[in-house]
Amino acid sequence: LSVLQASFPGHLFQPSLPGKMVSLLYAVLHSLLSCLIPPANVLVIVAVYQLMRKQPGTSYVYILNLATADLLVGVMSFCLLRLAMSMTPCIGSILTLLLISLDRYLAVMLPLSYPTLLKKTPMVLSLLVLWLLSFLFGYLPLILPSLQRGNYTGYCGVLYVAKNEYLYIICLGIFAPSLLALVFLHVSVGCVAYMQH
Repeated sequence: LSVLQASFPGHLFQPSLPGKMVSLLYAVLHSLLSCLIPPANVLVIVAVYQLMRKQPGTSYVYILNLATADLLVGVMSFCLLRLAMSMTPCIGSILTLLLISLDRYLAVMLPLSYPTLLKKTPMVLSLLVLWLLSFLFGYLPLILPSLQRGNYTGYCGVLYVAKNEYLYIICLGIFAPSLLALVFLHVSVGCVAYMQH
């Protein structure tokens, strides 16, 4: 996305009001996590290290290890949250493209009954399902801890915090079916337009 932002004018990427609200919520959550989790655990690590220097003992090693593990969990949770918050709108965007294509397909294939199909309730329901699917697939590593990597190294990236299975689920559950449906819908509309021409 940063490459795209650098390539296109800034006004194309200005967030809408709901996007700004999500960004604000994200910023608040990010600030809380940044202010509370890592510094608290760093403080514990420093305190335990000082105790170990004054009174050597093996029991302190476990406490030190616990604080280190909690520090990594805090950093990983933030990274997973960031990953989920970036994947969810991407999935929503792709599914919206699919809905737009389906809408155009129905308008071309069923021109007489299309005005009766285009009602508020089906539109709201389709958007509700779209965002439920987006949140479900976007937040899947947080919902299913089995999709999280256990050996988190500190670098925040999809392949560093989520297992390969998550990418397979996203690709085979969302991207590939959406691509096939988009191709089918556009080819069908193209064929009808060609015959009418």
